[in-house]
Amino acid sequence: MNGVPPAALGGDDAGRPDHHDQEEANNTSSSDPAATNAAHARSRKFVIQSTFGNPRERRSRKNRPCDACRRRKTACVITSEPPCLFCESRGIPCQSTPVVGLGDGQQPQPGEKGASAPAQHQQRQPFEAPAANQQVFPLPGVRKESNDLLTPSTGHESPAGSAASPYGVGMVIDQPAHTPSYRDPAALIHQNLVYHSSPSTVNSDPHRAADTASVISVTSPEAAPQTHSLEDIPGRCAYFMGPTSEQDGFLLDAFRYGILSEKYNLDANIAQVHPGSSLRDDQPVHFLFLEIGHPDHVNRARQDASDSIEAKVWPYGENLVRLYFRHVHPVFPIVSKVRFLRRYQVDKKSIPACLRGAIYALASVFWSCDVALRGTPVPFQQHELVDYAHQALRREIENPNLFVLQACLLLIHVTPPTIDSIEAPTTWTLAAQATACAQMIGLHLEPGQWNINATEKHLRRKLWWATFYSDCWSSICFGNPPHIASTSYNTAPLTMEDVRCDEDVPEDLQYLVEPPDTSFEVSTGARFMQMIHIVRSLRTVLDSSFQVNTSARTINDTMEAQNELVTVQAKLRDWTSLIPSCLVVQKDERVRSHVTSYNCPLHLSFYAAQVLLYRALMHPPTRQAKTTPSSNLRRWFPEALIAFEAFVDFLSCVNKADLFGFWGRHARSQLILCGNFLVFLFLLASERRDIERAYRLLESFHGTMHALYDVDHVQINTLLRAATIRIDSFFSQAAEIMRGGGDGSISAAKPNH
Repeated sequence: MNGVPPAALGGDDAGRPDHHDQEEANNTSSSDPAATNAAHARSRKFVIQSTFGNPRERRSRKNRPCDACRRRKTACVITSEPPCLFCESRGIPCQSTPVVGLGDGQQPQPGEKGASAPAQHQQRQPFEAPAANQQVFPLPGVRKESNDLLTPSTGHESPAGSAASPYGVGMVIDQPAHTPSYRDPAALIHQNLVYHSSPSTVNSDPHRAADTASVISVTSPEAAPQTHSLEDIPGRCAYFMGPTSEQDGFLLDAFRYGILSEKYNLDANIAQVHPGSSLRDDQPVHFLFLEIGHPDHVNRARQDASDSIEAKVWPYGENLVRLYFRHVHPVFPIVSKVRFLRRYQVDKKSIPACLRGAIYALASVFWSCDVALRGTPVPFQQHELVDYAHQALRREIENPNLFVLQACLLLIHVTPPTIDSIEAPTTWTLAAQATACAQMIGLHLEPGQWNINATEKHLRRKLWWATFYSDCWSSICFGNPPHIASTSYNTAPLTMEDVRCDEDVPEDLQYLVEPPDTSFEVSTGARFMQMIHIVRSLRTVLDSSFQVNTSARTINDTMEAQNELVTVQAKLRDWTSLIPSCLVVQKDERVRSHVTSYNCPLHLSFYAAQVLLYRALMHPPTRQAKTTPSSNLRRWFPEALIAFEAFVDFLSCVNKADLFGFWGRHARSQLILCGNFLVFLFLLASERRDIERAYRLLESFHGTMHALYDVDHVQINTLLRAATIRIDSFFSQAAEIMRGGGDGSISAAKPNH
């Protein structure tokens, strides 16, 4: 870069006083007072009273130019009112900021020799050489404006004007004053993404073709100074660049460059959120900021899906939002409440249609719970909204972000078909889609040391563990290995602050939620943390005992796996006694509050995890093991029997009112696991007293399921049907099969009640 002339580096010298003028000024200052006054008069004859915003013809100095034209030193032509012709052609804000030190209305005109040196110096600072580890690389179409844009935020706005944004992020787009010759790359300078605190942004339409972007501000006003954001960048999406991505991370640490299209627009740029260190596991972390652009047919499909969703729910959209945060969010709090509500209030269609469709669809189940809607027929079917949401997701997942990931996670939990007796494979494939989306945006990495705002760190952790939860439970339905490898993430464990973040609704948004949902509920945080605690224990069980390729395992590996299972069993043994009181399900409490019914899915997931734990501990459940006192089966059978006596007691606490709550799609598979495990215990009991105890559990479970199932309600029937027909099938066929020594034929006899 030493060989590049300063004028080529964005024209920095153009903003400095001419050496001849400066020498004349210095000589004049040493002469007599009369000469000084004369020189002063000469220097001020071009400084005129002017205002900004009135019509301004070419070469006219009656009115002040805008900031962009003043910096470019070109004409600022305003036909009737701002924006001027240049700003309008570039789609950038058109405004004029007074220069500090001049009187009111006094503004030096660009290109005037008589403009004072201090004023000119404020507009352009001398170019400073980059740091040793920050190389500057020449690229076409990108120009350096001033040094303060090359440093982290100081709380001041960028010199380039910008329009107000409801989302709290800024994106300033500017063009070079004089487009350099692209045949001369030495005359160009690269500028990385520059972050600065700004409450403003340009048009947030992601489909607008942006001009060359030289500065992108992506910091939320709530963020601490000198922090970045990876979300809500108008027209941009952020992709994590992993170890196998297109360029080595350590090289990018010292040498980053943008990706320019054939027309030299900045299609993508690379930003570093963590510099890394010499430690082996502390590598630099980079994200690729890509301009969002799609063919017209894709944009039309997205718009059609969005319009169709809003047309279906109109005019009940706000009612459905309130129902979602009242009934679904306390059980599965993955939507960033304030962020969603703020965007919904300002411009609901700026939220991806897939997320709006998912929220409306899940909330529609609770239509009758809204006093204002009670008696009004639901004007749509849930599956209609789900279809539109999937149509939108098909396009929107091409640019994944936190909103899109939330949609992926929620669409798993829509009401399944009433005819299903097993879990649909789409539950598993949707979980895979959510996992891919989460990894694409880097949620599998701990963001604690990243230079991003704290709110985003909390949200990223929460969504990663929600993804982990969905991946683990979805894999179990068909006995598949989870998609998320145990060594493929390092996200820190979930904390209460992660769940609490973004939950307290400001006063101007409180009309979109019920009064109890305006502030953070500790029970919601505790419930979600326990959900993750259980699934992490379950994942240990899966990794130690339910692997596919076990041929390479040694004796030591097997012994270590058994020790891990024993540790998990010790942790979960007293779980129901150690959980906070707000998560307890009371047996003698027949009239239940919302909080109590919210807890039922959590307890069901605990017992389902116990199923897999004890199946692993009692492996292998062979006839020989049944008759061998020292076998794993005989050793752990008493513990398992006690644990599932507690399960049957829990299920007897559940009443029909509880079943109207949100249980989630995984509850159906969890009920199947628990019901089948009761059969497992009965068939493998070796002592007479154990056989009798296990049979009593089966009878109790059978009776409870039929008592709960006797309700004409679609959601309740789809939740219970699969487990109910299995226990019915057992009672209708068990005696015949056992009489035949395990080789009895399958019949279609009606179940015994």
